[in-house]
Amino acid sequence: MKVADISQIDQVKRDIDQSLNRREKVVDIFGSRKLLRQYDRIYDQILLFLLGIGAISLIVSSVSILNVMIISVTERTKEIGILRSIGTRRGQVMRMFLYEALVIGSLGSITGSVISIAGGYYMSTVEAATLYSSFSAVPDVTVFDLRGGGISCSVLSLVSW
Repeated sequence: MKVADISQIDQVKRDIDQSLNRREKVVDIFGSRKLLRQYDRIYDQILLFLLGIGAISLIVSSVSILNVMIISVTERTKEIGILRSIGTRRGQVMRMFLYEALVIGSLGSITGSVISIAGGYYMSTVEAATLYSSFSAVPDVTVFDLRGGGISCSVLSLVSW
């Protein structure tokens, strides 16, 4: 039996139990509340796993930006020398490279966030439709927490800076 609202599961289970178990045969009634809790626990574990992967991705992307900037500085030594010879200060040259790293990190984090939002929404809707297919009510799917996205973009931009 399916219910229209998930919050009505316990009441419907009690009503069925009262009407069916008045007879000689006792019928076991299985409520899907436990199954829903198990699905929620699995979903939370998957979310925690994906957050760990996201943290590792931030570290790897930071190291990649560091590598790109080291290569950029070593390949542009002549340009740096020319800039220094015409009167550019060390701080100005350093800021030029820091701004370049900031732009690379910011563009990368924004692009990654957009791709993650699209992929996460698709995966969450497929997961919700699959796990809750036996229920008449599918819960709302929350894919992107603005705080988490803002924190990850800020961390990557700051690390690249």
